[in-house]
Amino acid sequence: MNVIEENYKSVSKILLLTDKVIENPQVSLHSVAPSLGVSVVGGAIGFICYPTVPFLLFKLYRWYIDNLEKERLLKETIKKQQAIIAMLKMENNRSVQEVNNLQEMLEILMQTEAGIRTDFSV
Repeated sequence: MNVIEENYKSVSKILLLTDKVIENPQVSLHSVAPSLGVSVVGGAIGFICYPTVPFLLFKLYRWYIDNLEKERLLKETIKKQQAIIAMLKMENNRSVQEVNNLQEMLEILMQTEAGIRTDFSV
């Protein structure tokens, strides 16, 4: 196996390790590393990590940016839903007012009809 393949495998293992730790921050590197075949003894992890630091930083940066974007979209969605709810409440209030106006007009018409009937029945 050549050096590039070994480095690729090492980087892959370290990225897997970081994924596991990012997914569950309560676990330690020492508990996850053996299951992935990564050595955390002494400077071995540093030797493997040193070339992978830019990759790890980029991965962490992307994770952070993705979470910010998700949060922004969630806030935007909530604002839109609140605007729709406010609009529906206004529309509902307008409909209630229209119903009240129609009931008043109906009462006036009924009073007028009763008045006309009494005028013509005399």
